[in-house]
Amino acid sequence: MESGKVTVAKQKKYKNIKIKLGGMNFMKDVFERLREKLDELGAGFPKSSNGWDVGLLKNLYTDEEAELFIQMTDELETPEQVARRMGGDIEILTEMLYSMSKKGILYRVHDGSEIKYSTIPFVVGIWEFQKNNTNQEFFMNTFPYLMSDFGPALFKEDLPVLRYIPIKSELNTNLEIMKYDDATDIIKSSQRVSLAECMCRKLQRLAGNDCGHSLETCIQFDEWADYYVENGLAQYISNEEALEKLKIAEDENLVLEVANSQKPVLMCMCCSCCCGPMSILKTFPGKANNLLSNFFCKYDPEKCIKCDKCIEVCPMDARSRNEDVLSINLEKCVGCGICVKNCSGKASQLKEKQNQYIPAETMFDSFKQIEDKRKQ
Repeated sequence: MESGKVTVAKQKKYKNIKIKLGGMNFMKDVFERLREKLDELGAGFPKSSNGWDVGLLKNLYTDEEAELFIQMTDELETPEQVARRMGGDIEILTEMLYSMSKKGILYRVHDGSEIKYSTIPFVVGIWEFQKNNTNQEFFMNTFPYLMSDFGPALFKEDLPVLRYIPIKSELNTNLEIMKYDDATDIIKSSQRVSLAECMCRKLQRLAGNDCGHSLETCIQFDEWADYYVENGLAQYISNEEALEKLKIAEDENLVLEVANSQKPVLMCMCCSCCCGPMSILKTFPGKANNLLSNFFCKYDPEKCIKCDKCIEVCPMDARSRNEDVLSINLEKCVGCGICVKNCSGKASQLKEKQNQYIPAETMFDSFKQIEDKRKQ
């Protein structure tokens, strides 16, 4: 099957699918119902008072695609299973499901010889899948929405969608590091790895803001690697090549951001000047801050040589100096270890938090946990 482009003929065929989607509330606009559907997934998709939410969705979905997404579930299904459940035409549904997944607005996996589909949250999911989207109106709606209505929701609940981990070389050797907190182990234990350009950094460059950091710094693992490569968003690389990318993160003082699970689907090397989630975190801190990392930075004033390099490199602005007193705001610290690596006097060290957080096994388990928390 070819790319996700929908021909005029197919669009006419797809319109017939609306007749077969029983039980729909047609009194309410389809894009408002789509927003409500997305608001049930992951960290949600809150309503915007300025219409940015609906404007964003209209640049991603057709009316027919929106109707179909609303009827999909978070359980992986084959087109045959979807057709039996919905009563739709199998040929139309097969084409439409594949087309939507190629657009990055529906999730797709290979299960043996079968292709299965499911819903996916806006973050982590649909937003990250738009790397090759060239619709400028989509991005014009996205940025104000992310930094206003969506921002407070991302880290609002007790469970975060994303976490931060240090690079192992920055840790004290006497710490016992769990595999899901070890960037090297995450990469080595993955069967397939892909590399993509950083979505946030790429968009900032398109807007004329080039921070100078490397562009190819987002890594995907296993099923997500397959999805990215098949959709033309990334290319496969070896585990060894991925480990080399960690050296770029060290050299450029980039923060390692991973999906919140023991088997993270992605690892991004982020800078605070471009990263959307980091900007949101600094602007809208929430309950999830406590679980963003299993580490924190501790400072020994006796060893400090007052170079203030740590203040300069801290991506979260967690360091400050008042006259001779250097302070660390632990509510802002994400345990990235960048200050440790840059501390000339060896006054900074990473320490394990007393209450260690154990992430859900998979990203989709994490989504369900977050959704359950939001319902309480």
